[in-house]
Amino acid sequence: MRITVLFALSIFFFSFSPIPKTKHLVGKWEIYKIQKKDKNPKERRDKFLQFNIDGSIKAGTIGQEPNKFGTWILDKNTKVLSLKTDSGNKDDGDYLITKLTKKEMILTKDNYDIFLEKAGK
Repeated sequence: MRITVLFALSIFFFSFSPIPKTKHLVGKWEIYKIQKKDKNPKERRDKFLQFNIDGSIKAGTIGQEPNKFGTWILDKNTKVLSLKTDSGNKDDGDYLITKLTKKEMILTKDNYDIFLEKAGK
């Protein structure tokens, strides 16, 4: 009887547990600032990234159709986001997610911090 109650309580709690923060990655993000270590930030909101649930990614200029396509993989243990475009370019590679909330994300690659804000809602 005790095991049945514990099992039922486990199912109840897990079914209502909050979505892990890494789930917030999916959606459209706008880059609003890029900062190189020990330099002044460049603030410009003109590029976007669209992370799709199927592991595909679209990117481009805000207000225009996407012009870059590829894939993304997230290692939830290390918080490393790997991006690979179909055409291959300098933006491909591994990014460390240093902050991820429902509305804000900060990625770090080499000596750069890339600040993104969730588009829409």
